[in-house]
Amino acid sequence: MDINFKYKMNRLISYFITFLLVVYVSEFAIGQEGNDYDSNKAFHISLTPYLNSNDIPINTEKTLRKIGRIIQQFPEISLQVKVHDSGYDFEKDSKLNKSEAKKRSEILAQNMYKFLVKIGVAESSLSVEGKGSEEPFLFNQKDAKTAFTLSESKYAYIKNARIILELKTQYADELMNLELELEAEKIPYWF
Repeated sequence: MDINFKYKMNRLISYFITFLLVVYVSEFAIGQEGNDYDSNKAFHISLTPYLNSNDIPINTEKTLRKIGRIIQQFPEISLQVKVHDSGYDFEKDSKLNKSEAKKRSEILAQNMYKFLVKIGVAESSLSVEGKGSEEPFLFNQKDAKTAFTLSESKYAYIKNARIILELKTQYADELMNLELELEAEKIPYWF
């Protein structure tokens, strides 16, 4: 067989394989950002505990600074902050009514909003909400059939005091990059 013929056939095959790869990768990328991408997927980061204070705890502040740096890298990310109150006053050893718990969580939520804006998070990508003690902490959250709450115990009140950060992206590639950044910063999350 002629060497030129072999060379031409090998080039033709390599062009054809390159063409197929380009078409496949293009279809995959379009599919990821199109209808196949689940835009409801979000990273949930739980910060605990804050225990009855309007001030942002130092360990929470450190995590917020890390997340603020990550959000500045990805301007399309939206951040929703939900502050849940324990519903209990540990200093007085008494249960709070729902309006007191709601007010206390709203104050902390606003303090977190101010802090996040101060460290450079865009106001347009940020929303905060003080939930009070309306939604108690669910144990065994991964399995909806066996999830449960505890009531009227100090351990349950402590678990109810939590801050949930929800990070959402618009595109699949940002989702993957955000996941890598969170893992690099060692910030625990669950979808």
